[in-house]
Amino acid sequence: MDAVTAARMVMVYYIGMALGRFLSGILAARLNSWQIIRIGQWILGIALIGLLLPVSSYISAACLFMVGLGNGPMFPNFN
Repeated sequence: MDAVTAARMVMVYYIGMALGRFLSGILAARLNSWQIIRIGQWILGIALIGLLLPVSSYISAACLFMVGLGNGPMFPNFN
């Protein structure tokens, strides 16, 4: 993989993390912290399983996005 593609994949991870934090802020009005964390864990688990599979780089980038999406709400919701 070349450096430009790797940088784009890392950027996709950070976009997922920013979106995850944004969505956790919206969900905070309806769900408690542990429910939001549990949703993030499920998303993270599915994404990690997808990363372990031998798939194309596009699917790996989507899984990295989901890893960021799942990790995003973790830190702000720990009490």
